[in-house]
Amino acid sequence: MKQRKLLVWNAVLIGLLLAITLISCKPRFESPDHRFKAEKLNCYSDNAPPIVREEANCYLVREIKTQRIVFYAHPQRYSDFPGVKVQMFSDDSKKYAAYYHYGDKKDESSQYTWVGVWSTESGELLYSREDPGWIYFPEKFPEPKYPRP
Repeated sequence: MKQRKLLVWNAVLIGLLLAITLISCKPRFESPDHRFKAEKLNCYSDNAPPIVREEANCYLVREIKTQRIVFYAHPQRYSDFPGVKVQMFSDDSKKYAAYYHYGDKKDESSQYTWVGVWSTESGELLYSREDPGWIYFPEKFPEPKYPRP
């Protein structure tokens, strides 16, 4: 009888720990200096701007200390909603890059990755670039493809 009660209590405790873990695991990504975080948001909510309501894989960048939303990452064309596939902050935390995949899944020649790079200070889209194929593991932070002289 005691063993059965002990097993029941163990199962209850494990269930509670699992539930707490799942609830607290909202996807988010912090900048190297811990000033900013990119949070996955429910694009179907009324709080999201109309541009991002259609795609479930959307991110916003927020200043951690003030909770101020700096910007919503958005795709290349406002009519498209491919969702963020890869994201990263620059080493100095001044920029945020979001990678979006375009093209037909079955036709590799049509596939490309559009990368948008935003300022974490102003929220301005600083530059963008297109690279062939779908990029899943960037080697370094994306620089402008054609830097200004």
